This record gives sequence, structure tokens and C-alpha cells, in this order.
Amino acid sequence: MALIDYWVDALIILIGFLLTMIITNYLVQLTIWYVDKSSPKPEKKDEEEEEEEETPAKKRKRSKIGFIVGRCENILILTFMLLNQVTALVVIIGIKGLVRREDIEKKPGYYLVGTIVNLTLSILLGLLIKAFLLRFGMIL
Repeated sequence: MALIDYWVDALIILIGFLLTMIITNYLVQLTIWYVDKSSPKPEKKDEEEEEEEETPAKKRKRSKIGFIVGRCENILILTFMLLNQVTALVVIIGIKGLVRREDIEKKPGYYLVGTIVNLTLSILLGLLIKAFLLRFGMIL
């Protein structure tokens, strides 16, 4: 196989990684927005509970952490998919469960939706990249 073919493969994979990160980020945010919008408003809280309410600064910090974790998930998922190591995807769920345990306990639905949407879309895009590379006779 000519050297140019390897560069084409690398370019397709790189574009796939970038598209996955952009598309999944947008769709995860859209899904979480929809879930937040459609969920019923909580009843009036006691004074103690109001102190624990999330401030805008905490929300921004959580959002930044979620963005970084989500992009790392994308990279790992696509890498495992392209290396035919699908069973290694369990590692992602396990690590996320350990790292974000406290956050998950506070808002389990929020993190479940984000993780499942991100995982599903990344796997689907990984399969599309593999199918594209295989269809056009390129090396994986």
C-alpha cells in the first residue's frame, strides 16, 4: 500500500474523531436541555436545602468538567472501536462511575442521559468510520 493511502486513512480517522466530538457534544447538550425542560419543577425547599443549591459558578465548573470527561470518552470509545476492542468500553463506564460518584448520586438521571447518549453516538460514529474505511479498501 502506498504511503498516500496511510495518510488518507489517518485523515479520515482524524476527521471522524473531530466530528464525533462536535456532534456528540451538541446532541448531549440538546438532550440534557430537553430533559431539564420537560422535568417537573421541584417543590419549595427548606432553608437548609436552599443553601446546598447550585450556584452559577458551580454549574460552570460542572459543565467544564463534563465537557472534558465527555471528550475523553469520545477519544477512548473511538480508539477502542477502531482497534476492535469493544469489550474495553466497560472501562469507560467504570472510570466515570468512580470519578464522578458524588455528582452521580446527586443527579443520577442527568449523568445517565449524558453518558448513554455520548456512548451510543460515539459507538455509532465509530462503526460508520470503520465501515467507510473497510468499504473503500483502506487499512484499519
